[in-house]
Amino acid sequence: MQTLSSNKILFISRELTLGGAAFLTVRYINRMIPDFEIDLLVTGPTSDQVLSVLSSSVQVFQLELTDQSFPLDSLDAFSQINPYRNLPPFQKTYDAVIGSSLFPSWEACLSFSLVRALKKYTFLVDESLIHYSGFNPVQRSCVDLCIRNTDVFLPVSTKLWLKMNRYAKGLAGKPIRVSQPIVEVDKDLEYEPDVPNDLPSVLTVARISPEKQILESLQIHHQLHAGRVFFRWYIIGTGPQEELIKAEIKRLGMQDYFILLGKLENRRVFSWMNKCTVFTLLSASEGCPTVVMEALVMNRPVIATDVNGVNELIENEKTGLIVPNQKEAIAEGLARIVSDENLRIKFTSNLKKNPRESLYSKNVEEFKLEVKRPQKMNESRPHVSIVIITYNQENYIAKAISSALMQDYPNLSVVVVDDASSDQTEAHALAWAKDPRFIYHRNEENLGRVKNYRRAITDYAQSEWVLMLDGDDYLTDSQFISKAMDLHAKEGNEFTMMIQAGHQVVFENTQQNPVDVLPDFKEQSRLFSGGDYLNFVYDSAFFSHLGTIFKRDEAVKIGCYTSDISSSDMDGLLRLALEGSVLVMNQIAGNWVQHGNNASSKLDFSEVLANVRLFRTIALQASLQYATDIKTFEPALTKYEANTLASLFFVTLSQKPIHPSALVRMIQIAVQINPKLIFRRKILSSLAWYFKKSAKYSLEIGLKKAGIRVKK
Repeated sequence: MQTLSSNKILFISRELTLGGAAFLTVRYINRMIPDFEIDLLVTGPTSDQVLSVLSSSVQVFQLELTDQSFPLDSLDAFSQINPYRNLPPFQKTYDAVIGSSLFPSWEACLSFSLVRALKKYTFLVDESLIHYSGFNPVQRSCVDLCIRNTDVFLPVSTKLWLKMNRYAKGLAGKPIRVSQPIVEVDKDLEYEPDVPNDLPSVLTVARISPEKQILESLQIHHQLHAGRVFFRWYIIGTGPQEELIKAEIKRLGMQDYFILLGKLENRRVFSWMNKCTVFTLLSASEGCPTVVMEALVMNRPVIATDVNGVNELIENEKTGLIVPNQKEAIAEGLARIVSDENLRIKFTSNLKKNPRESLYSKNVEEFKLEVKRPQKMNESRPHVSIVIITYNQENYIAKAISSALMQDYPNLSVVVVDDASSDQTEAHALAWAKDPRFIYHRNEENLGRVKNYRRAITDYAQSEWVLMLDGDDYLTDSQFISKAMDLHAKEGNEFTMMIQAGHQVVFENTQQNPVDVLPDFKEQSRLFSGGDYLNFVYDSAFFSHLGTIFKRDEAVKIGCYTSDISSSDMDGLLRLALEGSVLVMNQIAGNWVQHGNNASSKLDFSEVLANVRLFRTIALQASLQYATDIKTFEPALTKYEANTLASLFFVTLSQKPIHPSALVRMIQIAVQINPKLIFRRKILSSLAWYFKKSAKYSLEIGLKKAGIRVKK
């Protein structure tokens, strides 16, 4: 049972190691502690140094997936996360969940999607989504799920948000709240850097890596030095290019002018900021540069390349200089700000008139108020149950359940109804019991397929809408329920009984290619009246049980799943359709797995009549309900009867001993259903097929009795 923790929030991060993203997470946590109880879930590595600055009141949880193999697909990814679902973050419902530095980690994105909250926020802190098109299928699937589950994005800059929208199309239209990093500047400056006063001093604080362009900065400095623009440039930081930079400094003879200070503790960094003449950051890529924010809080003149966020921090020519990321422009800007003392004084004066600290603090307080604002969970979202019917399906049930729980719809329950399985189905199903949306029922005795369906919708499913899924089938679109309910809200009405999509038929243990079962129209969706839908099904042969979400109360009322026939699902849903309207979606919801043990493949010849006659019975019901002549349905109905009957003749007779009397019974069945069927090409072909089989069989028996050996 899920519990709602008052004023409690969860932060999720893919890692908590030294770096800007980790400190953004930690600083937001520490600022929000006075107002919230906070849990932290980390799905990757952590650093003791970062964890040490967290308040002891924060409960930290970690997924340890390092020994797992990379998931084969998104359902396998879900299965790898499932053993950790007993951790408290997966068992509670929070006021808010805040994801930070999630992309492109499938573990972080999937965990974010699975936890429960009244509202979900995701920080966008860097340009990792620029590689979206190159993500592997599992990463992309989990990232997409995370994006869909995010209520509000928190990009650290508007420019970053707009840029990432060009790469990850799912971001388009999502609500955003620009949330710049929190800066914490220590102004108690006891340490005094030993900086000679004979030349201006320029300071950069950055990782020594390609995207920070330290090598390019050295080359620009050397060029300016040769042009007699003299200053010392200090670099605080370490990184993979450190040895390369040292060698280049020596080669250029810039040892006294371009100086690497290495890694310094924060209080010394701020002392250097306070001492420098100019602060500069010449990165090629940033989300929103925290060090620039810190320098502005210290009222230092800043020059920076026009990366994400800079134009939201610096008012160009008033509080600093913004230059294009081009060597000539950078060199020109540097020479100007280093040489023009009046320009620097103007920048400093303007910064003091409008202190940055108060502005940044205000942003944090406004965010806290938004998180505190009461939210009604799943407001206006109808409750949908995915009901999974199973009996002795130990090899399939886990995939069915995981595909259901992967749905991103917020007001969802997954109900497994086990018809007294004698294998390990129950054990496999209960592996998912940690999910608060999961419910398992086991019948005391085996009821049989149809009675189990009926009990499921009358006794176990308590939702407004239901999707029935057999335990050997599975959903493939994790957005399907959301798409269907969104479509209903947009195009449906109070009389809509069903929303139906297609499916793919998958043939297990054979080389046969999958077959898509989709409606034969070009639109994304179409709304049918009940009578028109019936005609559409008969004419196009489109129908999908696993792709149908239906109104439970109405289905119970009209007796869905009461006809004890193989086609009980179609019988009930076609009759339900006549009670109102049907929305048909032109997409695939999931896979119908054909493995040889399906109920449909075990149909007996004696059951064929009842499973085909139902279509004319329903058409007669429709003609009465809609006060129309059955001739309205006749062309499509006869076509559907012929196609279905021919198919069932083949299924039921191809694997059974041949008996000539079956040919007579085939004719009798066709005539009993509709005398016109006997003249349909499909039925004539079926009769001819079985006549040849029975004639050959009779000839072989006759020759055998006569003692004549026949070569095979």
